[in-house]
Amino acid sequence: MGIGVFIDNINIPKGQYIAEAIPRAIAESRFSVVVLSKGYASSTWCLDELVQFRVIKFYSWLRYDRALPVFYHLPPSGVSDLSSGCYKRDLDRHKEKFTYVRVNRWRLALKSIADIAGWVLSDHQYVLVQKFVLFVKTYSIYIYLLFIIKFWRF
Repeated sequence: MGIGVFIDNINIPKGQYIAEAIPRAIAESRFSVVVLSKGYASSTWCLDELVQFRVIKFYSWLRYDRALPVFYHLPPSGVSDLSSGCYKRDLDRHKEKFTYVRVNRWRLALKSIADIAGWVLSDHQYVLVQKFVLFVKTYSIYIYLLFIIKFWRF
């Protein structure tokens, strides 16, 4: 069983609109890895993708989809505590340029992803990669077995 990885700057063919390709990739994926770093909230592009992910995945009829947050040199509380965490400064800056509705969507998406149990990465990336691959393979086999049991009714 192979694991396909979508990386936008590699997997999007030249000439294709990025804004169309990324939501399609999110919708077609079984797992979505969201790497949250200290500078994540400074990127409106990343925040918009997170909102798209939240809309596509959290409200999807297919509950087998999984968000896999990785907190890179950042505790999960740094993401969930938007009133004083490391993302507060970036979101306050965004308030000056963007509408309240858009900034609030970003806040909700950040809080949602922070509520999902994930991995905290500070050192030893290779250990995390091993755990990640094992999790994805194990979960994929589990979903496959559920599919067989549900639809084939032995």
